[in-house]
Amino acid sequence: MKLIANYYRFLVWKLRQLFENYKINVRNYRRQNLVMSHIALLIILTFHVNRYSAYF
Repeated sequence: MKLIANYYRFLVWKLRQLFENYKINVRNYRRQNLVMSHIALLIILTFHVNRYSAYF
């Protein structure tokens, strides 16, 4: 139970970090780079979900 709570806390923290980076990217980059950062975000998110869902 504690593991799941820690996992969700970690995930929320990670998502907040990614979102901050994403907002910065939105401000700094043009549309092409935005697509690339979007793809990178999806890959990172998928990786994290796959990696940590293995524990449950």
